[in-house]
Amino acid sequence: MLRSYKDRLAGRPSHDTAKHAIQAWTEFLSLSGFRYVHGMTLTAQERFIQWRRPSRLTGLPNSNGTINRDLEVLRAAFYDAWRRGEIAAFPHVRLLPKPAPRDRFLTESEVQRLLDECADTPHLRLFCLVALHTLQRPPGD
Repeated sequence: MLRSYKDRLAGRPSHDTAKHAIQAWTEFLSLSGFRYVHGMTLTAQERFIQWRRPSRLTGLPNSNGTINRDLEVLRAAFYDAWRRGEIAAFPHVRLLPKPAPRDRFLTESEVQRLLDECADTPHLRLFCLVALHTLQRPPGD
């Protein structure tokens, strides 16, 4: 189910995020022995969260935001399979509390580098200037 969901996302902006989440789920499922959708109870999801908390790459703990992305991909795959008639029902997927937003501001040299990088793309430069002057993030963030 996860593999077919990943294939259907090919070419979409969310493909890379989903690909990493599906890799994590595939590894967890192979280690834990879960084989069926109905096995992904809240208890099983808690086991995934505990397993996913330590980062395999850095050794630092993964944030709730990172783990939530993985859980959201699972929920989306469940919903996609249900919508296609591949499964009759699926368990509730519980998300962790959202992490506090990070307050980080660009330095003057970072702003200059950003504007220099988009100098050859006028519409992108204009977008960056508007965002910088209104202190806004792009839509979706």
